[in-house]
Amino acid sequence: MKKFSVLFIVILGLCLFGCGTVPPEFLQSDYENNSVKSIGILELKDNSALNAETEITQEDFKNVENIVIEEVLNRDYDVVAPVQYKGSGINGVEDLTRSKIAEICEKEKVDAVLFSSISRYKDDFLGEHILQMNFKLYKANGDSIWVDKIELDKNGLPTFLLFVAGITVGSFAYPSDVVEPSTSTKLAFGLGAGVLGGLLAEGITNHISDAISERFGTLPEGVGNGKRIK
Repeated sequence: MKKFSVLFIVILGLCLFGCGTVPPEFLQSDYENNSVKSIGILELKDNSALNAETEITQEDFKNVENIVIEEVLNRDYDVVAPVQYKGSGINGVEDLTRSKIAEICEKEKVDAVLFSSISRYKDDFLGEHILQMNFKLYKANGDSIWVDKIELDKNGLPTFLLFVAGITVGSFAYPSDVVEPSTSTKLAFGLGAGVLGGLLAEGITNHISDAISERFGTLPEGVGNGKRIK
């Protein structure tokens, strides 16, 4: 029983924490030899209206935009954000021509421009955690230097139930050294501990923020100071 319990908990841990960061869709081969110091982050493009069932609220939209900005800062880039579309004469990524990118970089005094868009979003407690985003980073000369995306689609309920099951099974594997508790007592204790632990784990886990942080982990560190310059 003990071996089974340990194996079950190990499998649970792998399900909860994954197996590492997947490389980006595209990264310029000599990026690390031509590091970027400063990035102008265009305001987040909202395409969620195209998916009415997962349309994002304004509050959640601003939260995601702020997480993106913080993640870029955490990668040691100096940041100008958010750069407004209206003031830049563009409406979306299709307007980011080489000349327009150079114009934005010159105006904002940055080395690169980051475009990001969000098309699906949902974040329900013990329910669906959905995030679909795209990122494109361009140097001042118009070269695409980093492209990545997020396709998070996770249901918190199965993970919660797996957590409860793992703790419940574990409670049977480690009996008291003093008095052997009854099966019903073990079951009650295991279920109670599992439910409490599962609710706590779901409550303190920010699936949206974690998904964004994971993808920005594929972006090499910059050579700036990680500060807002505008």
